[in-house]
Amino acid sequence: MTLVEREVAYIKKDEGFSGTPYYDTKNVLSIGWGHNLQDEPLPAMFQEFLDRHGYITEAMAEALLAKDLRDAEADCCKLFSNWPRIPVEIQGPLLNMAFNMGYDRFHSFEKLDASRYECDIKDLKDTIEKMDAKLDRALFHQNGKRDRQ
Repeated sequence: MTLVEREVAYIKKDEGFSGTPYYDTKNVLSIGWGHNLQDEPLPAMFQEFLDRHGYITEAMAEALLAKDLRDAEADCCKLFSNWPRIPVEIQGPLLNMAFNMGYDRFHSFEKLDASRYECDIKDLKDTIEKMDAKLDRALFHQNGKRDRQ
């Protein structure tokens, strides 16, 4: 199972699904499992289905989620020159945060930005724990649950 496949499963378990557009806690128009419609509109075929039926299917939403996570992984590769060598137990939370926060917010963390050049694993783990705690609080307020395994 790839990193993206693992994170798809995690996010599907952790976050609520909506086949209809909704505004998240940051007032961002979203659909599925957090696909940001403001930054990236639906593919034409999905939009036609939504217009015709009033919702998208879970399979459509999963395809959007997988694409969003691949995009987030590409962002991680930009930030961390040694991304392939970072242990998977660190890559997962980083990928999840990149997906949830978006590139601009994700890379703005001072310690994280410095880590992209040296990537001291211990410092990076400490930074992830701090960022993950902030994300836990935000997601708890959004959907009432978040339980990082």
